[in-house]
Amino acid sequence: MVSGSRGDGLMNRVGKLVTSLASGAVLTATMIVGGAGASSAAPPGQGIACPYGSNPSGWTDAVTKKQFTVNVQSVNYVTQLRFSPSRRCAWARVSYTRTGSGTGEQNPDLWADQRRGNTYWNQLGQREVPVGRQVVTYTNAWNDAGYEMAACLWFWRLNVGQCTGWY
Repeated sequence: MVSGSRGDGLMNRVGKLVTSLASGAVLTATMIVGGAGASSAAPPGQGIACPYGSNPSGWTDAVTKKQFTVNVQSVNYVTQLRFSPSRRCAWARVSYTRTGSGTGEQNPDLWADQRRGNTYWNQLGQREVPVGRQVVTYTNAWNDAGYEMAACLWFWRLNVGQCTGWY
């Protein structure tokens, strides 16, 4: 079970909002965290500044900077922190394919976290992930110049969630 994988950061933020709603829920969680090592803010860019809350769906230079996979009720949710170097933008993206009948509809929430050191933190673009057979959804893109960014996925009904490492 993946609970508070970001230590006091995620659990302190979410713990104030959520009480345990997952009595008797069946959950298998498997975590694969990409990009192990020290976090670092994205390098200064020479490209176009990222317009506030941009839609990144058509950007062809996007790369994955951090990633994890969590299996919830027999569905693998792949959560990524994506980055466009030409626009200096970062955003969260999740994808999954439901095979068979599945064991429940969870509608997790996806968002991007933004921080500057230990003095500033902001949760950006929170949205509910739709239910379906094959789903890819993402937040808007946010200017990451001078910030560290992370992608987060949270299953409120199960009181389980995780964020990527900071980039």
